[in-house]
Amino acid sequence: MGMNHDWGYLPRDFLALKVTYDSSADFKQLVDECHQRKIRIIIDAVFNHTVTDCPLAMIDHDYWYYKGKYNPDDPYYWGPELNFEYYDEQQNLKPAWKFATDVVRYWISEFYLDGIRFNAEMDNYDILRELDNLARSVRGSQPFYTAVEYVPETTAILKPNGGPADVCWSASFHSVIANNLVDQNKFELDLIKYIISAPDFINYLSCHDNERLLFLVGKNGKFI
Repeated sequence: MGMNHDWGYLPRDFLALKVTYDSSADFKQLVDECHQRKIRIIIDAVFNHTVTDCPLAMIDHDYWYYKGKYNPDDPYYWGPELNFEYYDEQQNLKPAWKFATDVVRYWISEFYLDGIRFNAEMDNYDILRELDNLARSVRGSQPFYTAVEYVPETTAILKPNGGPADVCWSASFHSVIANNLVDQNKFELDLIKYIISAPDFINYLSCHDNERLLFLVGKNGKFI
């Protein structure tokens, strides 16, 4: 644990499995076994940032990354941020853009994955749309799902609203429900009815980034 356990959100080598997760051959077998049992495999992908000593940063930091924070006012910062806007006129390409598409193409074509959850904030709909289209073209007629952890929380990022994603982060939904159930002094039935009334989207009360709702209620001495 400790420094040896980073949850995979400090990417260094985008084309390699962490050694503690076994080999690529074993992962392929896992995916095949899951597919035989009608279980779909969706992986986490982190293209917002890398570790400081990522090979890309060591080779030429400013070629791949923003020189500073992409958004100076954003309180969230996990490491050097890939610059999907920089264009190399000599090579006629966007380096970070091409890198991300090459990585996605590798994982989808090599392991036949069923979806990608893009972790952390990526305030660039164009690259997300490109990665989604690429993955779907590689998977062909097979279903594919694009999920995003989008910290600003706007449903504009979803496909029904013209965005690139099938699913997005919605912590505010969890917070409203949890706070109303846990704190009896804040309970507002009309607000809960309003939050859960949307007919077009499915919201989940808990995810791996939140305390489980039953735990929060029980911790406060209340039970549903």
